[in-house]
Amino acid sequence: MSRHNRNSPISGRVVPLPGRTFERSQGCWNCIHFDNDTKARAFWAACRKRDLATAALVAAADPRGMASPRAANIVRTVEAADVGIAAGSFGMCLDPKRDAQEGEGSAGDFVQASYLCNHWTGAQGASVARAGDRADDLPQELEDKLS
Repeated sequence: MSRHNRNSPISGRVVPLPGRTFERSQGCWNCIHFDNDTKARAFWAACRKRDLATAALVAAADPRGMASPRAANIVRTVEAADVGIAAGSFGMCLDPKRDAQEGEGSAGDFVQASYLCNHWTGAQGASVARAGDRADDLPQELEDKLS
């Protein structure tokens, strides 16, 4: 329970509390551009091989071998992505509009399924279920509300 007086404004920077939850009804998981199936898994298999080969090259150039911080970081990242792809929490954004905008990344980038960008387009059923509702806040809008 918060000790804040709800009748007075919060002053200073608001720090999100541990365990605070923001419920979202939109995200990559229900966007027509999100893919965690055939395309994403085939693309990840190729990226995985490339990344592990890079880790091996880094390890070969470092006297510490695979204990090299850079090589170990690459391997840890690959392992985390393996788990995320298998669980469905990572996938690819196939929206061609993302290529046209600087800073958005490129189509085919892996994204967290709970991410919400300004190109969200509801998958069949998701947009019908949300009919009449306002769009969820984008990540920056949510952060602005907290600060």
